[in-house]
Amino acid sequence: MKVILAVLIALVGMMAIMPAYATIVEFSTDKTSYIKGDKIQFTGKTDAAHANKMVSIKIYGPKGEFVSLTGGRSDFDSIIVVNPLDTTKGKFAEKSAQQGKGIYNATIIYDDEPNYKGKWTIFDYSLD
Repeated sequence: MKVILAVLIALVGMMAIMPAYATIVEFSTDKTSYIKGDKIQFTGKTDAAHANKMVSIKIYGPKGEFVSLTGGRSDFDSIIVVNPLDTTKGKFAEKSAQQGKGIYNATIIYDDEPNYKGKWTIFDYSLD
């Protein structure tokens, strides 16, 4: 009985000192399919305790390789604001030409919370 009580106390103690990570409640793109020349608009919402935080969006191609990084900030209403990603410019245009058409994965994370697993969404992208 003493062993069980000691284990329970240890578990409760660990839970009390474990960090609580922010939650991204929603994350998506404005469409499910894009072609070269489109702009990809990411939207999302954080929990209320994490308004006004910087976020990063990592994009991976259909072959699983890193394609691009973009970012934004959650505003005072916890809405994530990200400028649309232009598919004809920068790393996305360069790397997507190598990756080709297929399903791309976008994962959003908080910049200052490296252990947060994030939330993800997928979209179809074609060069033509």
